Amino acid sequence: MAVWNDSSELYQFAKEIVSRLQRSGHIAYFAGGCVRDACMGNAPHDYDVATSARLEQVIALFGPKNTLAIGAAFGVACVHRRIGGTRYQVEIATFRSDGTYSDGRHPDWVQFSRPEEDAQRRDFTINGMFYDPIAEELKDFVGGAIDLAAKRIRAIGQADHRIDEDKLRMLRAVRFGARFGFEIDRETADAIKRHANEILVVSGERIAAEMLKLFESPKRGWGISELYGLGLLAPLWPELDGRWREDDARRERGMRCLSRFQPEHDGDSSMSASVALLWLCSQSEPTRGVPQSEAAEILGAIQARWKLSNRVTEQAIFAMSHVDAIRSGDQLPWSQIQPILIAEHAPLAVEVAGTLVAEEALDGRGISFCRDALRWPAEELNPAPHLTGRDLHALGLRPGPRFAELLRKARSMQLDGYHGNRDEALEWLRHQPES
Repeated sequence: MAVWNDSSELYQFAKEIVSRLQRSGHIAYFAGGCVRDACMGNAPHDYDVATSARLEQVIALFGPKNTLAIGAAFGVACVHRRIGGTRYQVEIATFRSDGTYSDGRHPDWVQFSRPEEDAQRRDFTINGMFYDPIAEELKDFVGGAIDLAAKRIRAIGQADHRIDEDKLRMLRAVRFGARFGFEIDRETADAIKRHANEILVVSGERIAAEMLKLFESPKRGWGISELYGLGLLAPLWPELDGRWREDDARRERGMRCLSRFQPEHDGDSSMSASVALLWLCSQSEPTRGVPQSEAAEILGAIQARWKLSNRVTEQAIFAMSHVDAIRSGDQLPWSQIQPILIAEHAPLAVEVAGTLVAEEALDGRGISFCRDALRWPAEELNPAPHLTGRDLHALGLRPGPRFAELLRKARSMQLDGYHGNRDEALEWLRHQPES
């Protein structure tokens, strides 16, 4: 194994935990994703420790004030410590073997065991390795190092059994492949195909969390295509699956756009943009966008299965319904494009439109115009209105359709340069007919 590429305070804390457990007579190793990441030359973001110590022994060793039992039935606890101004925590789990999984997620019972048996209950070989940071030895009972070298996602043991234990593992296989650029082992892929229609047994919240990670992955275009090929897209997003089955070129276009789009925002924005791009790419003219009502209907259907946040849904609807205007931003009256650009979700919508315009090799001047406008000072992009409701009240007007129409028209004329200042706007207002 490569030298452990981490000297962080979190690593030192996790190593100290292992050392104290070992000095107390217990077996203790780093486990799971942190070992995988280190084997790939990356510093882990978090640490898990697996040990022969039972939960009560862990609590006694580290103290009840520093230990939180988060899964007593499974022998799982968190040990935490504040170092400087940062609070660190490391999850510690007792080596165990799992019983049957009636609910497709949690074992009905567990039996505490040894490292060799504990490794067998984990999902994929690359996640099933242990590392002893004191002896500096890799403990690999499942062939994870071989699969890492081969860039392969392979279920531990019988893939059908691993999937029966937790259906979400089907999505996790694709997500890990997209994250690391690995291929899915044939036997594992075949098992996923056999169980694909069972994916909706998983809660919508867990599906959404996994899809968000997939859309943040470097190979997200490959990932969504893999969902399609494995039969997972049909239950997860049947509307898109149906369009792809009608025309494979739409699938290829969607893959390219996902690969072309580079997320510069948070995870929610990556999810919103990916959903918007995939649906728009399934149309004959992607840059035409869709009416807001259609976008809302599509997102509503996805929301029912994935439990997306309201923010993700709103961002995607906004992007899907404003593509056409944004790509024509340099040609439309400023009063039409400005309200779009001052909206909360405008930056993401502009990038979605830009991705589609680049994919279709269309004139990008409208996109450039909108990107430039978003960098203008706030007072230039969205100047204070020359007229307000108070001005209309002063002339004896009362709120109603005519009132709202006058304010809207005054704002449009200001943005389009017909009113250079407040005095000109007031003069215009005085000459408007009463009805």
